[in-house]
Amino acid sequence: MNTNRSTTPTTAFALALVLFFVGTVSADEPTPAISGTVNYQGKPLDGGRIIFYLKGDEFVGGKIKSGAYKVTRVPVGAWRVSIEAMGMPAKYTSEEASVLTVQVMAGTNVFDFDLR
Repeated sequence: MNTNRSTTPTTAFALALVLFFVGTVSADEPTPAISGTVNYQGKPLDGGRIIFYLKGDEFVGGKIKSGAYKVTRVPVGAWRVSIEAMGMPAKYTSEEASVLTVQVMAGTNVFDFDLR
């Protein structure tokens, strides 16, 4: 009796899809919502993106509109943050260069950034 089973392309695709959606956040790990404002040179940032860099080369982010943002599914922990927008200095725009960090706690988190 031959018990060797090969994985069909359909099975492999289904498994990859499940692993993609499961990610690194477990079902019982808190993922608080984060909101706040981003000001640049004393004025609300007109548009752009805010990105929270997580462990394992993952990130979550959201759009900045009229200086305000909201991001969900950010795990509790300390994370590096970048702000991507037209004219933003390089020290804020990439994971490697950004000097911005936050400490996300269980519950509601508000982080306002006043950048110069």
